[in-house]
Amino acid sequence: MAQIPNLDNAAINLTSLREQSQRELITILRNIRGKKCLVIDPKLGGSISLIVPTSILKENGAELRYLSSDPLQTECNKIVFLARKLLDLMKHISSNIQDDIQKGLQREYFILDEEKVHHLLTIGEFPLYMVPLDEDILSFELDDAYKVRP
Repeated sequence: MAQIPNLDNAAINLTSLREQSQRELITILRNIRGKKCLVIDPKLGGSISLIVPTSILKENGAELRYLSSDPLQTECNKIVFLARKLLDLMKHISSNIQDDIQKGLQREYFILDEEKVHHLLTIGEFPLYMVPLDEDILSFELDDAYKVRP
Protein backbone atom coordinates (compact mmCIF):
# COMPACT_ATOMS: atom_id res chain seq x y z
CA MET A 1 0.00 0.00 0.00
CA ALA A 2 1.13 3.51 -0.75
CA GLN A 3 2.23 5.92 1.95
CA ILE A 4 -0.26 8.71 2.65
CA PRO A 5 1.29 11.96 1.38
CA ASN A 6 1.72 15.04 3.56
CA LEU A 7 -0.67 17.74 2.34
CA ASP A 8 0.19 20.47 4.86
CA ASN A 9 1.78 22.80 2.27
CA ALA A 10 -0.94 22.52 -0.38
CA ALA A 11 -2.30 25.76 -1.84
CA ILE A 12 -5.84 24.62 -1.03
CA ASN A 13 -7.05 22.51 1.88
CA LEU A 14 -6.61 19.01 0.44
CA THR A 15 -6.29 17.50 3.90
CA SER A 16 -9.98 18.14 4.54
CA LEU A 17 -10.85 16.45 1.24
CA ARG A 18 -8.88 13.37 2.24
CA GLU A 19 -10.27 13.39 5.79
CA GLN A 20 -13.85 13.65 4.49
CA SER A 21 -13.33 10.64 2.19
CA GLN A 22 -11.73 8.73 5.05
CA ARG A 23 -14.62 9.55 7.43
CA GLU A 24 -17.19 8.48 4.81
CA LEU A 25 -15.53 5.11 4.20
CA ILE A 26 -15.01 4.45 7.91
CA THR A 27 -18.66 5.37 8.63
CA ILE A 28 -19.80 2.91 5.96
CA LEU A 29 -17.62 0.17 7.47
CA ARG A 30 -18.75 0.93 11.05
CA ASN A 31 -22.39 0.72 9.98
CA ILE A 32 -21.75 -2.86 8.87
CA ARG A 33 -21.41 -4.49 12.26
CA GLY A 34 -18.88 -7.22 12.91
CA LYS A 35 -15.93 -8.51 10.95
CA LYS A 36 -16.10 -7.76 7.24
CA CYS A 37 -14.01 -8.23 4.13
CA LEU A 38 -13.48 -5.12 2.00
CA VAL A 39 -12.98 -6.29 -1.58
CA ILE A 40 -11.51 -3.48 -3.68
CA ASP A 41 -11.36 -2.99 -7.42
CA PRO A 42 -7.58 -3.30 -8.12
CA LYS A 43 -7.55 0.02 -9.99
CA LEU A 44 -8.94 1.80 -6.90
CA GLY A 45 -6.61 0.07 -4.46
CA GLY A 46 -3.82 2.64 -4.72
CA SER A 47 -6.25 5.53 -4.36
CA ILE A 48 -7.91 4.01 -1.31
CA SER A 49 -4.50 3.47 0.30
CA LEU A 50 -3.83 7.21 -0.12
CA ILE A 51 -7.00 7.97 1.83
CA VAL A 52 -7.23 5.26 4.51
CA PRO A 53 -4.27 3.31 5.87
CA THR A 54 -4.72 -0.45 6.11
CA SER A 55 -4.26 -0.21 9.88
CA ILE A 56 -7.40 1.97 10.17
CA LEU A 57 -9.35 -0.52 8.05
CA LYS A 58 -8.26 -3.31 10.39
CA GLU A 59 -9.19 -1.23 13.47
CA ASN A 60 -12.71 -1.03 12.03
CA GLY A 61 -13.01 -4.78 11.54
CA ALA A 62 -12.20 -4.86 7.83
CA GLU A 63 -9.85 -7.28 6.18
CA LEU A 64 -8.66 -6.17 2.72
CA ARG A 65 -8.80 -8.17 -0.52
CA TYR A 66 -8.65 -7.27 -4.20
CA LEU A 67 -11.45 -8.13 -6.59
CA SER A 68 -10.58 -10.76 -9.18
CA SER A 69 -12.17 -13.65 -11.03
CA ASP A 70 -10.72 -16.05 -8.42
CA PRO A 71 -13.00 -17.20 -5.59
CA LEU A 72 -12.77 -14.98 -2.53
CA GLN A 73 -10.77 -16.51 0.32
CA THR A 74 -12.06 -15.13 3.63
CA GLU A 75 -13.68 -16.26 6.86
CA CYS A 76 -15.84 -13.10 6.99
CA ASN A 77 -19.61 -13.36 6.62
CA LYS A 78 -19.99 -9.76 5.46
CA ILE A 79 -18.47 -8.87 2.12
CA VAL A 80 -18.15 -5.22 1.05
CA PHE A 81 -17.31 -4.65 -2.62
CA LEU A 82 -15.82 -1.30 -3.64
CA ALA A 83 -15.70 -1.24 -7.43
CA ARG A 84 -16.25 0.91 -10.47
CA LYS A 85 -19.41 0.19 -12.44
CA LEU A 86 -17.81 -1.80 -15.23
CA LEU A 87 -19.33 -4.96 -16.66
CA ASP A 88 -16.21 -7.08 -16.07
CA LEU A 89 -16.06 -6.04 -12.42
CA MET A 90 -19.76 -6.73 -11.91
CA LYS A 91 -19.19 -10.18 -13.44
CA HIS A 92 -16.37 -10.80 -10.92
CA ILE A 93 -18.68 -9.78 -8.07
CA SER A 94 -21.47 -12.00 -9.42
CA SER A 95 -19.05 -14.89 -9.85
CA ASN A 96 -17.89 -14.54 -6.23
CA ILE A 97 -21.47 -14.50 -4.96
CA GLN A 98 -22.44 -17.51 -7.10
CA ASP A 99 -19.36 -19.38 -5.85
CA ASP A 100 -20.40 -18.71 -2.24
CA ILE A 101 -23.97 -19.87 -2.95
CA GLN A 102 -22.68 -23.11 -4.51
CA LYS A 103 -20.52 -23.69 -1.43
CA GLY A 104 -23.54 -23.10 0.81
CA LEU A 105 -21.98 -20.06 2.49
CA GLN A 106 -24.41 -17.65 4.14
CA ARG A 107 -22.99 -14.16 3.66
CA GLU A 108 -24.23 -10.60 3.45
CA TYR A 109 -23.03 -8.60 0.46
CA PHE A 110 -22.65 -4.85 0.10
CA ILE A 111 -21.68 -2.94 -3.03
CA LEU A 112 -20.42 0.62 -2.70
CA ASP A 113 -21.69 2.11 -5.95
CA GLU A 114 -24.89 3.58 -7.26
CA GLU A 115 -25.85 0.71 -9.58
CA LYS A 116 -28.30 -1.95 -8.44
CA VAL A 117 -26.89 -5.32 -9.42
CA HIS A 118 -28.78 -8.02 -7.59
CA HIS A 119 -31.63 -8.34 -5.10
CA LEU A 120 -29.40 -10.09 -2.52
CA LEU A 121 -27.15 -7.07 -2.20
CA THR A 122 -27.21 -3.94 -0.11
CA ILE A 123 -26.18 -1.06 -2.35
CA GLY A 124 -24.38 2.01 -1.03
CA GLU A 125 -22.31 4.81 -2.44
CA PHE A 126 -18.75 5.92 -1.77
CA PRO A 127 -17.94 8.94 -3.94
CA LEU A 128 -14.25 8.67 -4.82
CA TYR A 129 -13.99 11.60 -7.19
CA MET A 130 -10.69 13.26 -6.27
CA VAL A 131 -7.71 11.87 -4.40
CA PRO A 132 -4.88 14.18 -3.31
CA LEU A 133 -1.66 12.49 -4.44
CA ASP A 134 0.60 15.26 -3.18
CA GLU A 135 0.27 18.86 -2.07
CA ASP A 136 -0.02 20.05 -5.67
CA ILE A 137 -1.47 17.00 -7.47
CA LEU A 138 -5.08 15.79 -7.57
CA SER A 139 -6.16 12.57 -9.23
CA PHE A 140 -9.66 12.36 -10.69
CA GLU A 141 -10.43 8.70 -10.09
CA LEU A 142 -13.79 8.23 -11.74
CA ASP A 143 -14.50 8.97 -15.38
CA ASP A 144 -17.39 11.26 -14.45
CA ALA A 145 -15.59 13.04 -11.60
CA TYR A 146 -15.11 16.24 -13.54
CA LYS A 147 -18.14 16.21 -15.88
CA VAL A 148 -20.79 18.86 -15.53
CA ARG A 149 -24.10 17.19 -14.80
CA PRO A 150 -27.31 18.64 -16.31
